[in-house]
Amino acid sequence: MQVVAGALLLGLAVGCSPQTEMTVQQQIEQRLQLNERRYDALRQLDDQELARLLWEAEQQNYYWALETLAFDSKPYEIEYAQPRMHRLGDYASIESMTDAYLGSLLVSTQSSSRACFRSSNGQGLSLHEGFSLPLAHRLRLQSVQLESGELLQVADEDSSQQETADIIRMRDGYCFTKPREENAPRAVSATAEFYAQLPQDVIELELTAANIGQPVEQNGYVVTLLELNNYSYAIEIESTDGEPTGLREDEVIGEAITASGQYIQRRVTGRQRGDRQPRMSELLGQLISKAADGELSVKDAQAELETFNQSIEQNEGASLYNAYAFHGPVETAKVTLLAGEHQRREVKQTIELPVYSFTSPSAAEQVNLTSLPQLPLTPPVYNHRKEVRAEYSDLDAAAMSQQIEIRQRRISQASDPSITYPAQVFFHYPVVQSDLFIPIFERYNKPNAGDVHFFAASGERVEVVEADDDGADSLPFSFMVSRIEYDPARFAVTPTRLKATIPVLTAPGIVKDSYQKDQLPAGLSLNGNQLIIDYAEFTPREVADMNERMVERRNQVFTRDEHGYLAEIATLTLPRRDGEPVDVYYFHGEPNTVEIWYRGETETVPFTVDIELAQPD
Repeated sequence: MQVVAGALLLGLAVGCSPQTEMTVQQQIEQRLQLNERRYDALRQLDDQELARLLWEAEQQNYYWALETLAFDSKPYEIEYAQPRMHRLGDYASIESMTDAYLGSLLVSTQSSSRACFRSSNGQGLSLHEGFSLPLAHRLRLQSVQLESGELLQVADEDSSQQETADIIRMRDGYCFTKPREENAPRAVSATAEFYAQLPQDVIELELTAANIGQPVEQNGYVVTLLELNNYSYAIEIESTDGEPTGLREDEVIGEAITASGQYIQRRVTGRQRGDRQPRMSELLGQLISKAADGELSVKDAQAELETFNQSIEQNEGASLYNAYAFHGPVETAKVTLLAGEHQRREVKQTIELPVYSFTSPSAAEQVNLTSLPQLPLTPPVYNHRKEVRAEYSDLDAAAMSQQIEIRQRRISQASDPSITYPAQVFFHYPVVQSDLFIPIFERYNKPNAGDVHFFAASGERVEVVEADDDGADSLPFSFMVSRIEYDPARFAVTPTRLKATIPVLTAPGIVKDSYQKDQLPAGLSLNGNQLIIDYAEFTPREVADMNERMVERRNQVFTRDEHGYLAEIATLTLPRRDGEPVDVYYFHGEPNTVEIWYRGETETVPFTVDIELAQPD
């Protein structure tokens, strides 16, 4: 029994063949059981200081083991992302990108903020950024000045304090501590502090399986792809002079690209290097066994752990190790170093920001354009909405067969007994321009039951009896939004193949009316970065119904300069009591062209599905 107990504490799989293949879940369960056994053993020690020391080390190692297993597991869902440094392509340098970011900052008042309803009936302030700066930085609102000259202080983010006498700092904005009267002095400006250390160089590398184990040298750094798995990869970074790299964790950006060129959302960052975690687990098993036998002191345990850590650090030298896991299959590892041979350039500024109100007024007989906010011109910020930058207006049947991504998922009924259809087939529509007009809830029409067929392994069709209207759940499958769900257990024969025809709503003929700044039609006026559309004078080709649940604006309106589409700052509407409204848009930069996009004629295209169905592991 002593041998068995010692083996269990060491983490050895007693009674299991080393050739036994275990699932990730089984490995997690095994490590949890080991963690619990070690906890029980440490609870029985008389030396509580020793027990705490070993338990803290065991807990840290346990969570590293879970992280390691998470790296090797298949993601629950594929998720895509934009490249981290995509904004840098809009500007000549990191400095000009940072200047554009600072120029895009402003503060706006809020009258119906959900976060502020409890404290001030929805009243507060929002700090607007033209884009998310892809560099480590700090931006802090410090104070707000009223038109009366009174200064309202904002709590320092370095302290645990969340509020001052006047302002509560929230996660997504700032709330007044109490409702403000309609005739109270307005906020007119705010003071903020910005701090960043700008890198002097951006090094970008794309590594594939062919690069595994092959050092790649660039600008004083050597990057080696250590491993490239289905959903993760690991890298090592060294300096060419053998000294520490000097890189901070946030200055190494790990991204992943699929075979089709899409970037994947990162899932997990950080994993113990090489065999560090299992070696530490083995050492802990030995130390806990010695402690149980009364053969270990706190001093000896500390020395053993310190010796282990020193040997690890010595073996790893001055290199930097990083590992990343993703929400999808990795074809290419994209590694970006925000680095440089020279010292980082420190930028620290106290900036004065204007405060604007973009709240739409109540309906009136006549609109008052003179009361509109007037914003100064700022450096351009470009529109990076995926729909605007999409390559296609929409897809035809041939393109659908190539570009609609089909994903399958099984949900364990043990984890969710209430689920009706544990097997799901998703139809992921690529981003296209028509997404501006067709929400996902309207993209796919529900197919007729007779257009969905399941087949057995023999190739014979598995018959399905169509249910009455009041008994839809009696069908072994269903269509929801963009997926077919089914329950394999409710078929007479387990289906292995699915064939279906699904109607897809498309808008292949999007119309884009373009107007130069000096040739605008009646009802449109462009003043600096402000665009006004008066629908009493301007008649568009189409107007969306603002009363519909998914509709947010009457028309899809864009502006451009000579380099591309400009990002919006804000929009507001001036309603007329008995007439057409006026819509007002503000943009980052100075537009020279206005475009209005219309959905045009729609077309329903049959999408044919013919796939092998995933079977349980």
